[in-house]
Amino acid sequence: MEIIINERLRLETEIPVLKVEKIHFSWELNEHAFVDFEGLLNRNTSWRYDQICEKQIQLYLTEKGTVQRIFCGYISQFKTEEIGQTTRFYLLIKSGSELLDREPSSCSFQDVSKTYGEIVRDTVQGQSGQVIREREIDTEIGFPVICNKETPWQFAKRMADRLGSYVISDIETGKPNLWFGMRNGKEVSPFSEECYTVEMSPVGKISRVLFYVEGKEFCKIGDTMTYMEKKVTVTGVKGLYEHGNLTFQYVLEDRAFRHVSPQYGGQPPGLGFWGTIQSVKEDRVSIALDIDQKKSTGSYFYPWYPETGNIMYAMPEKGARALLHFFGEDQQEGAVIHCLNQNAQKRSYKDRGIKFKDGNYIGLTEESLTLSQGGDHTLSIDDDTVEVNTVKDLNILANDGIRIKARTLRIDTPEELIIYHG
Repeated sequence: MEIIINERLRLETEIPVLKVEKIHFSWELNEHAFVDFEGLLNRNTSWRYDQICEKQIQLYLTEKGTVQRIFCGYISQFKTEEIGQTTRFYLLIKSGSELLDREPSSCSFQDVSKTYGEIVRDTVQGQSGQVIREREIDTEIGFPVICNKETPWQFAKRMADRLGSYVISDIETGKPNLWFGMRNGKEVSPFSEECYTVEMSPVGKISRVLFYVEGKEFCKIGDTMTYMEKKVTVTGVKGLYEHGNLTFQYVLEDRAFRHVSPQYGGQPPGLGFWGTIQSVKEDRVSIALDIDQKKSTGSYFYPWYPETGNIMYAMPEKGARALLHFFGEDQQEGAVIHCLNQNAQKRSYKDRGIKFKDGNYIGLTEESLTLSQGGDHTLSIDDDTVEVNTVKDLNILANDGIRIKARTLRIDTPEELIIYHG
C-alpha cells in the first residue's frame, strides 16, 4: 500500500502505517545503507508481521515534478509500543547489500591474473548479486587470495582496503548489489557556499579534504559538482525528515587530493589450509584446497618448505595431502610446509623417512633413529636401546681399548664364539 508522508515523500509497504512522524536516512562508504522510521500504526487494519517481514519497503521522493525511488530495502528491526489509544512503531530497514552480510564461507582464488574486482564479483554473484567495478583502481591480485570464513560483504571490504578504496551499497534495487570503488554519478548543481564545515587530513595513512554541507535536494554518492572552486564528489548522504521538513547532509570530497595507503589486515598470520597436491614443478607445488571441495581454482605454484630444512628433503607427489601455511598477515608469504603419507595417515607428521632406490633407508621419528642397508644391516637407536642387526659379519675394531659395561651382558651364538687376545 502507498502512504503519503508529505508533498515530497511517499512510502510503499504492507505495514498498516497511519502516519510517519520522523525519518532518518543514512548512506555511507563501506556501510549498509539504512532508513529509520517512527510513527503511528493504523489500529483498524488487521495484519501479520510474519507475512510481510521478507517483503521490500520502498521510499520515493518527488523533485521538480519527477518521482524517483531513493531507497528499497528489507526490515531489519521492528517494534511497537502501545501508548493510550495509539500504537507507535519503530522501523529500521536496510539496503539489499545486507543480504551479502549474513552467511560466512571460505574459498580460494588462485588464478592470479584475475583482478580484485573480478574475485569480488565472483563471490557476490554466488549470492545472486552484481558488482560494478571502478576500473581505474582495479588491479590484478598478483598472488592467491583466500576468503576465510567471511561473508561476501566482509570479503569485498577487505579487498577494497588493499586498493585503498571502498565498497558502496546499492540503495535502489533492493538486491544484493554493490559498487567496488566509486560510483560513476552525474554532474549536479552546487550547494550554497554560505555555510559549510571543512575537514583536512594532510598527513598519515589517509590524506583528504572533506566538506560537510546541507541541501534540500537529493544527490547520490558518486555525483560530482564544483564547490569552493574544487571538483568534488559526494561520498556520504544523510537525510532527516521531522516536523514536516526534509533536509539532507552531504559529505563532499576533493578526490584529487585523496590518498589512502593500501591496508592489509583482517586475517592473522599463521593461518593454514589443507589440500591435495595437484602438480610439482622444481621446488614448487600447486595445491587444490579442501575449502574449494578439493577443486583447483588456479595454477599458482607455492614454494615447498619441508620441516627438515633445505639440506635433505624430498618433494611431495601429486595426490599427496599437504598444508598451505601463511607466514604473514592477511594471507601473505604463503608456502606448503607439511606433507602426509597417504598410507600412514594415523602416524605423526613429524615421523620422517627416506627410502633410496637401492633399498637403503633412513628413518627419523619422535622415538628413534634407524639406519638400514638393504634390510640386511640395521642400526636402531632410541631412548632405551641401541640395537645392531646384520645377516653377515659384525666387526668391532679399535686402535686402543674397547670397553663394554652393562648390568647384564649376554652373547648368544648358534655355533661358536672366538675371542682372541694378543
